[in-house]
Amino acid sequence: MQVVGEGVKTEQQLTILKSLAILGYEAEEAIGKSYAEFIHPDDRGATRDALIDSTAKPNVHIENRWRHKEGAYRWIDWASSNDEGTLFATGRDVTDD
Repeated sequence: MQVVGEGVKTEQQLTILKSLAILGYEAEEAIGKSYAEFIHPDDRGATRDALIDSTAKPNVHIENRWRHKEGAYRWIDWASSNDEGTLFATGRDVTDD
């Protein structure tokens, strides 16, 4: 999944852009990039698997590391639910917990 191609096309893409803002990124910095570019390389496989699971399971939980614009990684705790094909996800920064 790309974050955004030519402009924001879906609510999901808009939500991803807002999420990246808390990591220090401006929307323009995310345009055309894959979400995987922001995830720690060691967490990409599990993140991909969680995204796949989220299309088939009602609830999915994962913690992964997202890169802050300044270069440090932040641990984000994600919980998602799937309601008739619409994915809802919420994440919170648990780095300092």
